[in-house]
Amino acid sequence: MMRALVLVGVAASCGPTLIWSGHTEDRARSIEIIEDGGSDHFVVDGYRIAGFPAIAATSLAVAGSHVAFAARTDAGWSVVCDGRRAATWDGIGAIALAASGRLAYAAERAGGWYVVVDGVESSRLDAVLADTLRFSSDGHRVAYVAQLGPRVRAVIDGRADADADAIGRFVFSPDGAHYAYAARRGRDAFVVVDGKAGATWPAIGDIELAASGRVAYSAADGKQWRVVVDDDPGPVVDEIERIAWNDDATHVAWLARVDGIGILAVDRAPVAVAAKLHSDSYAFRPGSSELAYVVEAAAGGEQLMLDRAAGPIADEIGAPAWSPDGHLAVTARRGRTWSVIVDGRETPAGTRVATPVWSNSGRLAVVSRRGRATHVLVDGQDFPFDLAFEDSLAFSRDGRHWAIVAGDLVHEQLFFSIDGATRRPLAPSEVYSAAPNGSIFESRSDVLRTWSRAQAERAARGLE
Repeated sequence: MMRALVLVGVAASCGPTLIWSGHTEDRARSIEIIEDGGSDHFVVDGYRIAGFPAIAATSLAVAGSHVAFAARTDAGWSVVCDGRRAATWDGIGAIALAASGRLAYAAERAGGWYVVVDGVESSRLDAVLADTLRFSSDGHRVAYVAQLGPRVRAVIDGRADADADAIGRFVFSPDGAHYAYAARRGRDAFVVVDGKAGATWPAIGDIELAASGRVAYSAADGKQWRVVVDDDPGPVVDEIERIAWNDDATHVAWLARVDGIGILAVDRAPVAVAAKLHSDSYAFRPGSSELAYVVEAAAGGEQLMLDRAAGPIADEIGAPAWSPDGHLAVTARRGRTWSVIVDGRETPAGTRVATPVWSNSGRLAVVSRRGRATHVLVDGQDFPFDLAFEDSLAFSRDGRHWAIVAGDLVHEQLFFSIDGATRRPLAPSEVYSAAPNGSIFESRSDVLRTWSRAQAERAARGLE
């Protein structure tokens, strides 16, 4: 249905050609890039702000209320951020933008590359590796991978780490205080945490960095893999599917496979061994080391477990979802009927149910399918829609408001539903425009949920 709506929106356009359509991240202002009369124009809230010989739509970066893009002028290429044009260059590479308005971009002049952060240029580089320029989630730190000759090095806040032959899997910790990445010199691969290199391995897989700076990662020795925690290797397995820390990084859970059998372990101790363990089937209780997980039941079906204590059994059980204050919700199927189980209390919900969503204040919302309609259940209240994108449901930070991307089949329209009543149109062209940067088709749930959360936040501020 989404594809049909997108195509209708594109085909129906007339007059100036629409290149890109969207909003600022806070959904406060509409943005368009249009081509008209041989020039590209940047349009905000329907007003043409600036025109250029060309605007690179794929360069567009949006964060908070800020927007940046690369534009070609008569003298060369510039980055335009919130209407202000920066210096002119021969070419512009990656652009990174923080919600605070901080701006970083890669730029080329006379065959050399530079990274410009808040208007300050780096020294000359041979290249800036694609997709490595980024801010931490709080916008305080910035990192990228630079190439000088045959070697590369990670640069964090303007300070370069040691040279390597290759660098990948860069991550900031959730609070931005720490960073980690995988590097290689010759045949040796290793993880670097805050500039310090760890033990060497033939290969490095996923890296999970906790807010405390503790690190857990998967490492291979030939065809055998291990979970390595702070450079302490665990037992040998065939493959590792997921690693997760609890909130205070005192415990780490990981799911691995040996001969096709799943093994769920906490630290080094296995807690479940079964063929049908899934990567999303376990979660730590917030602020605790208590682990909820789903295993095969001895009599058939699946069973919810809480630190080895047996919970309900059903034909199928979904991913555990904890509220911030420690309440547990899961979905469960018996026959063709799905239910929602909250702290052991079960409520039938429909023929299909998505993973429950909690607000910061402890409100619970679930998207379910009943007949031909999609229903959103919020604290037990039912809101029906022709269709709704289950992975777009989001609450405002205070939990008072919620929003979801929904659709009207009769009129072939997409819209945001806010608290089940207020509707705000969502242009199919905006959904389509998210594709150039890969945001819709590579990570649609994150994008749609971000849009919905922004609408819920606007309601919380009395703007909807």
